[in-house]
Amino acid sequence: MKISLRLVLMATIAVTLSVILTANMFWQDYQQNRYFERLEASTKVQTSIEAMRVQLRQYARNPNVEPLRHNRKLYEKLDQMFANATRASDQQLIYLHSLQKRNNSVCKLLDQMIAIHDAGNSTTQSAALFHLSNLLDSVIQTMQEDSVRLEQLAINSSRELQTQSYLLSGGLILTLAFLLSGLSLHTARMFNARVEMLDQGIHRLSEGALYSHISLNEKDELSSVAQHFNAMTDRLRETSISRDELQTEVDKRTQELEQQQQILRQLADHDELTRLPNRSYFRDTLRSTLQKNQRSGQNAALLFLDLDKFKQVNDTLGHNVGDEVLQEAARRFRNSLRSSDFLARLGGDEFTIIIDPLDSVQAAATVACHLIEAMQAPMQIEHHELHLGTSIGISLFPQDGHDVSALMRNADLAMYQSKEQGGNRFSFYSEKMTLEARRKLILEEELRTALQQQQLTVYYQPQYDLHSKKLVGVEALVRWNHPVQGVIPPMEFIPLAEERALIHELGLQVLTQACSQCAQWLHDHFDPGVLAVNISARQLSQQVMPEHIQKILQTTGWPAHKLELEVTESFFINDTKNSLGVLNQLREMGIKLAIDDFGTGYSSLSYLKQLPISKLKIDRSFTQDLIEDAEDRAISEAIIALGKTLGLQVIAEGVELEGQAEILISEGCDQAQGFLYGRPMPAEAFGQQVLAAGQVESLC
Repeated sequence: MKISLRLVLMATIAVTLSVILTANMFWQDYQQNRYFERLEASTKVQTSIEAMRVQLRQYARNPNVEPLRHNRKLYEKLDQMFANATRASDQQLIYLHSLQKRNNSVCKLLDQMIAIHDAGNSTTQSAALFHLSNLLDSVIQTMQEDSVRLEQLAINSSRELQTQSYLLSGGLILTLAFLLSGLSLHTARMFNARVEMLDQGIHRLSEGALYSHISLNEKDELSSVAQHFNAMTDRLRETSISRDELQTEVDKRTQELEQQQQILRQLADHDELTRLPNRSYFRDTLRSTLQKNQRSGQNAALLFLDLDKFKQVNDTLGHNVGDEVLQEAARRFRNSLRSSDFLARLGGDEFTIIIDPLDSVQAAATVACHLIEAMQAPMQIEHHELHLGTSIGISLFPQDGHDVSALMRNADLAMYQSKEQGGNRFSFYSEKMTLEARRKLILEEELRTALQQQQLTVYYQPQYDLHSKKLVGVEALVRWNHPVQGVIPPMEFIPLAEERALIHELGLQVLTQACSQCAQWLHDHFDPGVLAVNISARQLSQQVMPEHIQKILQTTGWPAHKLELEVTESFFINDTKNSLGVLNQLREMGIKLAIDDFGTGYSSLSYLKQLPISKLKIDRSFTQDLIEDAEDRAISEAIIALGKTLGLQVIAEGVELEGQAEILISEGCDQAQGFLYGRPMPAEAFGQQVLAAGQVESLC
């Protein structure tokens, strides 16, 4: 065969193989586009299924029909996707058919749940809805797993196609190399240099060098082959770039999907502007709190907050400034609360706070005052100095409602009451509680002032021996003559002092005044006997209390053996171990100890025999009906007998009638105090009355 024919044959073979290779590359590109379309379709399916799960979680938190109807629309969207999914492999068709069947199951479950909602609500229907909701969650979970597998199949198929493309391209190239090499042997002398160049280019390509070119510029058959070869390598290079771009796109979409899932989880539970829990999260938390407190019997409070003048800011300065105001208000509220308090934004300028556990009504009022105070400072927003306040409504669990709706409604009503009264204040749902809480806040401030300025006065009530009729002691009783309200009963400000941790300072002031006065009486040759002073359990719980009392006795000069501290018996029962330690220290100092209001607490003989006490005090509740009530008489007789058995003195308080005194004498009671012997009175009046009565002798 002539060389020209061989060259023609060689060129024909090269062109044919080049066409086949080019066709293969176009086919591979077409297949890759199909797989990309499948991957994009599977991503849309997965996104729709995830949206179904989000709606189902919203339904679990707030069981209403709207999330179900939204999922019904998502079903129709998915059903259309599955109906259009014709380009799929056999394995993908298996998962598509499985997804389509489960999607139909979702449709049936949604229709059943919607039908139950439309039919009304009952306990049986709620149970059915709960069961169907669990089934629906299980089906959607399975659909999500199948959609992930479908997406993985699309990715794997793309990778397999890429491998096959490389193998086929390499095989075709190797075939071309062998044919051209065989034909070139017959024309080695003439075309040795060109064939060698072509062979080297083919060899580089077979090794994976897709950027290989052959430089033959002559106008002959081999140059034409070289041109086709160069075009082929250019196409291979473009195909390689497109595959890399596909893999990059797949990785990018995967990362975006993960970010979208995180954003969806965040948006489902939190407010996008302030990053606070949103309405749905708040209602779920409040519902859980109420369920827990119903079991434990604890109290809780709900605070409903609305910013004053916020609408004016929004209307005049724009929503951008309004958004910054909301963010600043959220920050101030968060900084004013304890870590255990739950702050949420319902929407607009409305915020809510859950206080759990609630120690007292006053604690809710204190929190409200801190929140109002936090808004007092002006806000600097975009060169504007804004002065806003907040109106707060408070509802309490369980007295103001037992469920989420009732508590929110009542707190909202109380908030509007604050608005109507001028704003920048708080109101309880009960008007009586509002007035009481405000009165206590004012009273607390005034009590602190009274303690700082030592406005409290000590009154003295005599204690007499029932047999000798002689003065044996005096009880110091604190009184507060308010400059506006007049005399405030001790039962009103003493519990307040206990609650607000003021009792320690108050008790030390009373003890100091009483010891100073009694020491002055001794200096003036008048012996008042034993000084009885009430001391609270909070004071005795402090390990430094004996040291403080010792210092007061040394400063005032009042003898320790003439001081008697009265403590309620509940103190011993609540903290026996620590109580004994403190009381033994006081007894070693020579101080007498008495149990006040004996019989009204949790009396226990086993505790009495361990305590370093010297006196029992019969409560006035047993002495006031002593003449007519046989039960009170029996109780007082038992207390007196118990005291005698344990070697303790017994004193009765609240004695107002001679008949009461006679009964106490007949029962063996040692001492008494009450209106029969003298009312509580200032120091000057006490000394004059007792000396005038002639029942005590001067020390002159």
